[in-house]
Amino acid sequence: MGLTKVVPFLVEDELVAKGADFSKAGNFEPYVVSDGLLVTGQNPASSGPAADQLISLVGRNGG
Repeated sequence: MGLTKVVPFLVEDELVAKGADFSKAGNFEPYVVSDGLLVTGQNPASSGPAADQLISLVGRNGG
């Protein structure tokens, strides 16, 4: 997005520096990761797939 010079730090860089397992898709592509019942998406394009993943998880866990 060209904003890396105006933000104080990049979250991705901080996570990787602290040893996080960080993954991503291309800009504006949907990307969802889940770990147990935690579901997270990369961007607004991920909201539909993230909701589908959450519904699937809740259904499997008797929700």
